[in-house]
Amino acid sequence: MKPPRLQKGNKIAIVSPASAVAAYVPRRLARGIATLEKMGFEVVLMPNATAVHSHTAGTIGERLQDLHMAFADPSIKAIISTIGGFNSHQLLDELDYELIRNNPKIFVGYSDITALFAGIYQQTGLTTFVGPALLTQFGQFDGLDPYTEESFKRTFMQTEHRRNGRTRSYAGTSRTTEDENIK
Repeated sequence: MKPPRLQKGNKIAIVSPASAVAAYVPRRLARGIATLEKMGFEVVLMPNATAVHSHTAGTIGERLQDLHMAFADPSIKAIISTIGGFNSHQLLDELDYELIRNNPKIFVGYSDITALFAGIYQQTGLTTFVGPALLTQFGQFDGLDPYTEESFKRTFMQTEHRRNGRTRSYAGTSRTTEDENIK
């Protein structure tokens, strides 16, 4: 199952399901949010995204609360993690997979967050995306790398992309490589 694609003006939720790094780098967090806003999105920093509990971004309950709130909110169209880290696997047994299945959204991150992606895909069939995190890509001091920005837009906003004479569809569309010009 593919989530619907993004459009300018959509809301993107920021979550920290693993590491508490976001709590320690407020300027980088603000830069990441500002970058997404400049790209035309409304950004929602979830209540516990900057929480700290030992070495994680809040307790298991707090991290689950943010994910569940983001998936349950129909106005939120995408979820981006602040960073990877460790211990996102702690959420797997308590994730509300029915909620996620019934509210498919783009969910982007990498590193430790891939544990969540594997569980979500296995339990719901929702396609998730290994991609840029808020702090490490969107929050870079010298701005978002142009290649990353173009890839983000192409993957999550465009319905089709032509490359080498072939049409490829992205998030929220059916995937095809057929092209009437290919003989």
